Amino acid sequence: MEVVLERQDAVSTGARSKLYALLAHGFRYPTASLFEAVRGGQFLSEVKAAASQLPYPFTVEGTLGSRLSWDRQQFENQFIWLFDVGGPNPNTGEWEVPCFLCEGEYGGGRLKVMQDALRFYHHFGLSLSQEKGERDRPDHLSAELEFLHALTFKEAELWQQGKGEEALRPYRGAERDFLLFHLADFLPQVAAKVVHRNISFYSDLARLGEHFCQAELAYLQRGA
Repeated sequence: MEVVLERQDAVSTGARSKLYALLAHGFRYPTASLFEAVRGGQFLSEVKAAASQLPYPFTVEGTLGSRLSWDRQQFENQFIWLFDVGGPNPNTGEWEVPCFLCEGEYGGGRLKVMQDALRFYHHFGLSLSQEKGERDRPDHLSAELEFLHALTFKEAELWQQGKGEEALRPYRGAERDFLLFHLADFLPQVAAKVVHRNISFYSDLARLGEHFCQAELAYLQRGA
């Protein structure tokens, strides 16, 4: 679904939504289209375009895999090594455990974390997507980022329609709370494991996600 955004608040909120969507896509198992977008620089260009329209200053660091030298199989292998199975670090040779992409693996109790995430989703009438017969865990990083993409997308629509604070408050409040209780702790833990491994694209992506969510929480705490 595409919505034409013209009001300034709608445009800046749409940029926030776009960045959440790009991050969610980046942390999923790499498709052929993602590989081509990363290697060709389109992913980086879209991130920078969205960042330039945010309602606060934000700097995009790194190349996000632009001009990547890997082929598609190597790209997939790096994802599997980083997030699924672990193994020898290609840069140091040291054995590395995987950087799990589910929040419940980092503490708080798997069931409790998943149930809390689901409560947020269900409150806004959202459910997990199902692809090839497999359901996402509700605490998967991409699922959580997609939830914030959906909330900010709706917020952008409301700004464009000229709705007042009363209509916006539930969405902005939920965005702030979800960041505070989920991604504000979760994403820095993922980034701490990924960034130091210096893996093209994924190290930059993890750093981008951490900094963006920190900036988002600060922005929402100032005004939500």
